[in-house]
Amino acid sequence: MPQQAMDALKASAPPNGEFKASDADVPENIGTKPGLQLIKDERSQIERIQAIDERLAKDHKREVAECKARRQTFIKAFFNRPQLPKPPDPLYEPVIPLWESYAKQYGANMLANPQGSGSEVGVSWANFVRAIDQWPGDLKALAKSVAIQRHPDRVEDLLDFVNGVLGLEKPDREMWTALHVYRISPLLPVKLRDAAADRKASMESVVSGLNLESATEKDLMTAIAGGSGELWDE
Repeated sequence: MPQQAMDALKASAPPNGEFKASDADVPENIGTKPGLQLIKDERSQIERIQAIDERLAKDHKREVAECKARRQTFIKAFFNRPQLPKPPDPLYEPVIPLWESYAKQYGANMLANPQGSGSEVGVSWANFVRAIDQWPGDLKALAKSVAIQRHPDRVEDLLDFVNGVLGLEKPDREMWTALHVYRISPLLPVKLRDAAADRKASMESVVSGLNLESATEKDLMTAIAGGSGELWDE
């Protein structure tokens, strides 16, 4: 991994050795139910990493020791380091949620090719962190959360989607709206964009009556359909 990529990874770590997970680092707890309150993950780094091994063993019918060895290879490749610091370490905190999401969605890849998959995920994360470095803090946190939730194999795909498909370049309220909608449902941002274009309005205004931190997919579909409850034909 180039030095710039490693610098970006280090820059994503919290300052002053603080190890508590942030709201942005708990992607599975965001918006899963209307009005759901965020729950901090109070487990230690070691406990959270060990839980990855246990999930891999359970999901793929392997021994925990084997999963631990392959997970260790994955993390070394992620950081492009032959040796790793012992947890707790600020280097780990921003990326443990990414590893958790990857193990949940792509655990077979982590076990089958830990070296290759770890390197690919690590490079993509470093590029992503660098690309959003100048974004406002709340928008940056949301982007990391959504990327971890939707694209743990290649977090850069989130930027490809919002930039290339939705045509959004600026880290503004439209980007904020699109990311929240994509978090709730990956199928709805394009529908929202098209509805806004038809109404000659902003995407934010189309869903202005909703609290996007607690809205459901049904809420969004109704708003996009103009509040009639009659949705589009496919």
